[in-house]
Parts: sequence; C-alpha cells; structure tokens
Amino acid sequence: MAQSYRLVSMDSQEIRDMLDNSENETDSKLTYMESIDLFRPSEHENEQMVPDEDEDESSSLSQDPNYQPGSDSEVEASLSENRNQDNVEIVTNTPKSGTGRKRSRGRPQNQVWLEFITVTRGKNFISNKCKHCKEQVSAQSSRMENHLKKCRKFNKTPVSQGLPTPISPPVGKESAATTKITNFMYKMLPRTKDKLNESLGKFIYSANLPFNVVENEYFCKFVGLLNPSYVLPKHETVGGFLLDNEFKRTELELTKQLENQKVVLAQDGWSTTQQEPVIAHSAICNGQSFFLGAEATGGSPKTAEFCYSLFEKQLKQLETINCEVVGLVTDNCNTMLALQNLVKKNNPNVIVYGCSPHLLNLVGQHYTNKELMDKVIQVQKYFRNHYYARADLKSSKGKRPVLPMPVRWNSQTDCCLSYLENNGKYLEIIRARRNTSERTKSERDEDDSVYAIISDTSLYDSVEQMIKLFSSVVKAIDSLQGEDANLADMCQQWITVREEIPLKYANDNYFQEKMKMAMTDIAITAHMLHPHFKGNIFFKS
Repeated sequence: MAQSYRLVSMDSQEIRDMLDNSENETDSKLTYMESIDLFRPSEHENEQMVPDEDEDESSSLSQDPNYQPGSDSEVEASLSENRNQDNVEIVTNTPKSGTGRKRSRGRPQNQVWLEFITVTRGKNFISNKCKHCKEQVSAQSSRMENHLKKCRKFNKTPVSQGLPTPISPPVGKESAATTKITNFMYKMLPRTKDKLNESLGKFIYSANLPFNVVENEYFCKFVGLLNPSYVLPKHETVGGFLLDNEFKRTELELTKQLENQKVVLAQDGWSTTQQEPVIAHSAICNGQSFFLGAEATGGSPKTAEFCYSLFEKQLKQLETINCEVVGLVTDNCNTMLALQNLVKKNNPNVIVYGCSPHLLNLVGQHYTNKELMDKVIQVQKYFRNHYYARADLKSSKGKRPVLPMPVRWNSQTDCCLSYLENNGKYLEIIRARRNTSERTKSERDEDDSVYAIISDTSLYDSVEQMIKLFSSVVKAIDSLQGEDANLADMCQQWITVREEIPLKYANDNYFQEKMKMAMTDIAITAHMLHPHFKGNIFFKS
C-alpha cells in the first residue's frame, strides 16, 4: 500500500468544501512556510481535518496514547518521521481571499484556528502548536483563545494581524438575495415627512420668521444632522401649500372651540409695521382668547359706522357655527364710545363696556405732574439719543433708558423707575462730560441743562413720591390685563384704587367720571353675585 503524505493550508470552510466535492476537486497549491512540497489529494482521504468548536475533551491532544509533549525540535522530528506513516495530516490554517466557492451549510470555523499549526492522524490530534510562541495547546477553541490572551508574542503583533472577533451566525442556508446599499439607508415614510413639514411651518409662522429661512445654509446643516433623510421644503412651499394647510387646521380647531358657545367680542384698531390701519376682532370664551382676524381699513375713514359694519360682519360669521355673542368690549376713544352707543341701540341683547385698564391708564396720565415728567423725559432722551452718553451708560452697566408710550400702559411708571435706577450713573457721566473741552456751545448748554435736572435732589424725591402715589393704579392695570380677569375683578380693583389714592384725587370729577364709565350695572351685578366678593364693599359703603 502506497504511503501518502498530505499538507493542507486552508481554513475550515475550504476543508468542508473539499470534503463535499473531493471527487471533482482540482489541483490546488498548498504552502507551509517556504519549504513544503505540493501534493495532490487522493479520493480516499476525506476525513475531517479540523475539529469543530463544540468538540469536548475527547478531542484533546491527550486522547492520542502515543502523544508526548516535547520541544519544538522534537515536534519537527516527529513530523519528519510521520511522513512515512499512513493518514498523517498537517493542517496550517491561513486565511485566503475569496475562493469563489459557494458556501456550504454548517457553522463556520472559529478564527482562532488561524493562529495555530495542527497535526492530526485520522480524528486524533498529534500536535496543536501556537504560531507565535511555538507552545503546545489543547485543540479546543476556548483554551486556544485563552492562550492567545496570555501569549506575549501574539500581543506584540500588529493590530491588523491580531485575532478578529469571532462571529458565529446561526446554522442554516444563506440567503441568495443580493445586499443593496439602500438596505443601510433610513427611508422616511410620507406621513412622517408631512408631520415634520407641519411642525416646521408652525415654528416659522409663530416666530414670524421669513419663509426663506429653510434655505439658510447653516439651518440646512442643522436639520441634516438631526435627520439626514429629511429634505427641507422650498420657501415657496412654506409660504404656499404649508401655510394654506396650517390656516385650514387652525380655522377648523377654532370652529371646534367656539361652536355652540357664548363669547365676548373685543374690537381694537392699530397700525401694522407698514403703517397700514387695521381693525381686529378677538373672542373671549371660557377664560381663553381666540384671534378671529384683522381687516385692513384701506382708504375708508375709521368712523363709528365703519367699525359697526365690521362688528356686524363678525357677528354673522359666528352665527354660522351657532356661536352667540353676548358682549362687546372696546377701548375708550371717542370713535369707540360712539360705536358702543350704536351697538346698544341696534343690539340690545349685547352687553357693551369699555376697557378698564385703558381707563385706569388715562387716570394715571391725567394726575401725573407734567412739568416733572417733562424733565424726566428730557434726561432719558439725552442718554438714549446721544451716542457718547449711551456708550458711557452701557460701559458703566447702566440700564437702557425707557420712554413713556401712549399705547403702552404703565410706561410712564417704567420711565420714572428707569430714571431713579440710573440717576447715580447719569450724574457721573454728565460730570465727566462737562470737563471735556471739545464741545460746541449748543452741546455745553444741553449738558448744563441735563446736569441741573440730575443734580436736583428735590426732583428725585418728587419722582419717588409720584410713583408711590399711584402704585395702586399700576397694580390694578397689571391685574386687569390677566387672561382670567372678569367684571367682578374690575369692580374690586376700581374700589381699591379709590380707597388708596389721595382723597383729593378720589373725589375729583375726572376720576369719578372714569370710574362711572367702568362700573356699569352689569359689572356691579357681577361683583354682587361673585362667590368671593358678594358685593361686600358696596354694602360697607
């Protein structure tokens, strides 16, 4: 019987392929180091050459009764002698590039075998030696992995040659489907994109941002980092399709909130940023305010008749959803007072009354010392309008000067408080300014005038006294501007103001007139029926 000797250099998968297709297998080059001859495999050599990971202790080196561990030279000598023995196989596990063979069934070999030289006789292991330190190790995957963790020479090898993490996929037939790059991409569903577009539109509309913010380079990068699969809409879409949809959604939600309800309308007029006059309507229902819309007056004069026509138009629109208007509140200018009379005449079931915060603000303005207020405003304008004074105030960490606004209630009080807080810094800055020689005559005159006001301690005391005098008015205005304020609260605040301001103001005709405009019969009734107030102040009076 001819002696056969065979040397194999392949991984476990290739060994299985060889065993399954041994009859049709072609010649292949097998190398072991640089000094191993090539042999052609014979048909009867189909034994398994590499153990499976799950083999137990029965497959260890100690099973061979003829095996005695020895030195490297002894192992090499043993290999040389065994060349003349039957069925001796030296398996050198080295990774190869793709062989082009179809993968067979079964679990792939653990990658740890690549780091060992294995010698077998049949199913018995003769030798299993580490490639790095030449130490004999039991032919079990777990012990081989533990050895490599402790092997110093293996640890010194480059990272690229280190032991890769074993991956053991489940046993079964591999899917023949081709993997596509789209399998690794997140596909956004249409409904998800619609929700993102809707949320983006609400953000832009509520913040009053320009529509082309969606084309800003850095905003696009920011959104791309959040979700790379989301494509921002164009500004035409934001200002067209998305805006129309949001308007319809808001209108539908408003209809649901006001349907079959009783509301109080509030009508007010103002000017847009383009100085175009508009008249707007809001509805107050169940402690909430709902903006109904604003209409530009155009060239039409803002008369009481024109305002009443807009009120009737809004009245009819609310009737379509069975919403009943039970009241109307306006400010107290002459045009709106005339509108109130028209509503009382043509709509007797609608309760009409003026805005009490506006009336209280008129009271505060009326009793303010105008001469004193003019001096305060002169100082405030000086430090707001002159760039050098404004820069010095900012560097000294002073607060920005506040000026009174006719349409902003309590702004007079805010102006006085700003003056008192900055007074010390004002004095330091104006003194330093007066010591500079580079000033024109008009500048010197203005600086001297401002210095005289700031350095007047009696004026400072007068401003403090004026603020304390009308602090009750300020508190009442702030309280009645709350969303939950009602007619009973309004009555209570007017009575509190009358009791806390000086008697000469409380008995003055101007104060009595404004209080009478606010304290209508319906307001007094609301105060008497309120579960907390119960009209107790009226009975005490």
